[in-house]
Amino acid sequence: MNKKLVALAVAGALSPALTMADDSTVTLYGKLSLGVESVKAEGCTTNAAGACTGPTNLATGSSAGQNIPSRIRVTDNASYLGFRGNEPLGGGTSAIFQIESYIKVDSQPGRSTAYNTTTFANRDSGVGLRGPFGEIQVGNFRTYFANHIPSGDTLFLKSSLAASVSALFGASSTMGGQATALVGLTPAGGFAPANAEGRGAVDAGGFRNNVLRYTSPNWGGFTAGFNYVAPEGTVTIPTNTAASNAGKASDKGVEVRLTYLNPNLGFANYSYYKRNDYLVGTALGSVGGSIGNDSKNQKIAVGTKLVGITVGIVAEKIQHTNPDLIATPQNDSVDREVKKYALFLAYETGPWAFGTSYAKAKAVDDNTGRNCTDPSPFPSQALTSCSGTGARFYQATVLYNLSKRSNLYATFARIKNDSTAAYDFYTQGAVGDSGPSFIARGSSPQVLAVGLTHYF
Repeated sequence: MNKKLVALAVAGALSPALTMADDSTVTLYGKLSLGVESVKAEGCTTNAAGACTGPTNLATGSSAGQNIPSRIRVTDNASYLGFRGNEPLGGGTSAIFQIESYIKVDSQPGRSTAYNTTTFANRDSGVGLRGPFGEIQVGNFRTYFANHIPSGDTLFLKSSLAASVSALFGASSTMGGQATALVGLTPAGGFAPANAEGRGAVDAGGFRNNVLRYTSPNWGGFTAGFNYVAPEGTVTIPTNTAASNAGKASDKGVEVRLTYLNPNLGFANYSYYKRNDYLVGTALGSVGGSIGNDSKNQKIAVGTKLVGITVGIVAEKIQHTNPDLIATPQNDSVDREVKKYALFLAYETGPWAFGTSYAKAKAVDDNTGRNCTDPSPFPSQALTSCSGTGARFYQATVLYNLSKRSNLYATFARIKNDSTAAYDFYTQGAVGDSGPSFIARGSSPQVLAVGLTHYF
């Protein structure tokens, strides 16, 4: 075919889009990060028979955990691809949109997490308006869990995911470890999880669907924000079911945040996030839902960077409550909380950056006075006390910046779990697979990683 005709055909196909574009801009951006890692998780707590204890394999109902011997793997550190756009509407107002997705560059054998597959728009994605009033958006947006990052974790997210204190503060790490860490069992649904926190699950934030998001204008370095997680999962639960007290479970969430950012002084953030009737659609018995399965989270983060030195601290408290089940004669209500702390320290000179961080999750506190015991008659692998549910996190990282967008990294990180805790590294950095094995109680995940990260 004549090359001029091909060019005219292509121009004709594109002309409607070009005409509609006007003054709008669309930006392609993303991150690719891969590393070679040596990982292990050993030192588990054993029972009288000498076997590692917990957590529970939900596929089989087995309560035997296991140590994970040293192995070499290639790990994707949550690579993503995004598009964002802006179209001026006049009067200082613009229409904005963003579509951001995890992309599967690599995955470990047996790993089947949400971050292991390429699912479109599973990160910050939505549409909205920006103007003198701030920003109003609707869509899928990060809620609460990442608000501490500018205080000092930003540097370490350029490295292995195991370098981030999200190992203890992350959306999947709540009380005593990841969501499957200290699970109990219910007889319904083939060993459905009741988990460490009691019946139901704690929502410590993450990328949430159905979000109405507002961010205020910048007032001298201060911005305020509000996220509303719409209660699309609302259900009505009949009387006298094994699932919950009777009534309507709304499954709604609210986040409020206040941030201060001044390049010459530093960063500060306070965040509050509450989720009501969380996971009301979860199958518990023949009826979905749990009224009163509430979580309340508060976090303070402060950081500063002076003469190449970054110092930051984070403090967080997560609370979880769940009322007495109407179908059981004894009181099996839940009222527990855990406090967590982190410290960042880093130094940057020329293309080099050196950093370390330390985090601690204290043992779970039981405000009912039952010391984390489970009075339920259901078969379970419940805790016998709250003791041993704490953990400590240590890491050291070296970065060499090849350019403004590319860096080489080396990281060593370790989590020291107490005897009944099972914290693991964040998302794809986790040592335990979500398939045949889980981190055993008391085992200590460890990683030595080298890799390359590129932003575009």
